[in-house]
Amino acid sequence: MKALFSFLSLLLFFSASWAQETSYADLQFHSEMEAIFFQTDFLEKNRTLSDQVGLLMATDTVLTANKITAATTAIKQVSSKLRTAKIQNKKPFKAATLLHETLHEVLLREFDIDAQFKDVFENGRYNCVTASALYALVLEELNLAYEIHELPSHVYLVYAPGTADLLIETTKPVDGIYLSDAVSYTHFLTDLDLFTPADLDGKNMDQIYEEFLADVEIKIDFRGLTSHLYYNAALSFVEELEFERAVNLIKKSVYLDRNIRKIETWSAILKMQLVSLDYNQIDTYEPLFALQYFPVDAAKVLEGIQIEFCSASENLLVLEKRLDDYNALRTFFLDKLHPKAENTRKYLQFIHHVQMGRYHALLKQNIRAYQQFGSAYQIDPTDTQVHSALISLISEEISVRYSQGLDAVFSYVEEQHQKYPFLDQNEYFHRLIEYSNFALAIEAFDADEEQNGLDVLEQCRPKLEALNDGSELFNIMTGLLFGSASSYYFRKGNKEKAVKFLAEGLAIAPQSEELMRKMKLLEDYYNN
Repeated sequence: MKALFSFLSLLLFFSASWAQETSYADLQFHSEMEAIFFQTDFLEKNRTLSDQVGLLMATDTVLTANKITAATTAIKQVSSKLRTAKIQNKKPFKAATLLHETLHEVLLREFDIDAQFKDVFENGRYNCVTASALYALVLEELNLAYEIHELPSHVYLVYAPGTADLLIETTKPVDGIYLSDAVSYTHFLTDLDLFTPADLDGKNMDQIYEEFLADVEIKIDFRGLTSHLYYNAALSFVEELEFERAVNLIKKSVYLDRNIRKIETWSAILKMQLVSLDYNQIDTYEPLFALQYFPVDAAKVLEGIQIEFCSASENLLVLEKRLDDYNALRTFFLDKLHPKAENTRKYLQFIHHVQMGRYHALLKQNIRAYQQFGSAYQIDPTDTQVHSALISLISEEISVRYSQGLDAVFSYVEEQHQKYPFLDQNEYFHRLIEYSNFALAIEAFDADEEQNGLDVLEQCRPKLEALNDGSELFNIMTGLLFGSASSYYFRKGNKEKAVKFLAEGLAIAPQSEELMRKMKLLEDYYNN
């Protein structure tokens, strides 16, 4: 059986899991004949020799009924030859030797690690899987007892299990029969290069089995052998870098026989394809989403999905402004995402709003950009990128509203502050928010609500020093605050308080044109 070549290990950044599932509906077949071999009714029925041959040859993309018939006939002929030689009457070792010599003389001609079962009959090429399958089919025809045993990288037969327990190394044309004693068992394992003599020295068969094989050796049947044939075919396509075909084959291998090594190989083949991810070709993301169904892989894969969506959306929307292509990509990601990956789905939605916000901002569509960033804020109120974008957009809107008067500005600032409390952490908005409190006092004095105006003004006094940056805005707001109080008392005929509030305001903001203008008007009024 083929081993997974070493460079795969470089791509296994985390392990696969037994829990990966595959169903008949997940499989893609090259022919109606192959599809029949995978149906439950076929796999679970008492299969004939012809059925078994068809199943074992199912990897052949040009398989025909004639090929199955020819192979079945060849097996019957060699079985008849062995029956004529009275194999059933011979002692186990002689029977096993006769079987071994006959099959290598008649059918098995050349070892080939890549051979499929059809090759046994077309050109005599074989490996441990296909040769073991042939031996098993012949023994079935002869009604002789056997077992097929699997090691992590090898398949072999046990002849006459429970009595003689002879080991048959089907890929060794000469001296391929081993007795069931410690010395022969040691030779068998060392001949396969599975262990060194030093590993096994001084141990009896039970010790060898318990220490080296108990956890890895299993019995398999024709379904398991077929699974190995699909597995080997998948590895051949990996070597040719045809990963999509390899994945299709490994799925079938796992469907026939769930096996941790095969599932890890499946995972590895998918990971190989991740180097080809391309936002211009959406289907290149298929392997990434397939990996989310390997539970041990899932956390890392979901993180990868987030990273890929960020990168792809950045390119399609922000850099290339390809909205239609982006929408197609987003639909693909959301459709393919695991139904239970709620946090990732939420994150993709967040990134969608961010990137759409950036897209609209680049097109100077500020209202749409503001809406998108607002939606992103609802998903994650802590994201600083969203904060910065909203501050920029709100600042631009404030610049527009200045033409409508300060009331419009402060009403808008207060509204935004209610929606986005983080604005208070920005120095510019902090000032505007504080100034919006000034407006409350101004409105109260303008409405002749003396006590309300005085209360708000008293709340504003402690903040004046911190707000005093000498800016024009500070001078304007201070002038309006104290000017409105002065105007109230002027209307009430209280000269002393009218002058007092103007003088207090000028002491704080001596450059306030509003306060200087009103002080001159008061002086002119009362001097005349």
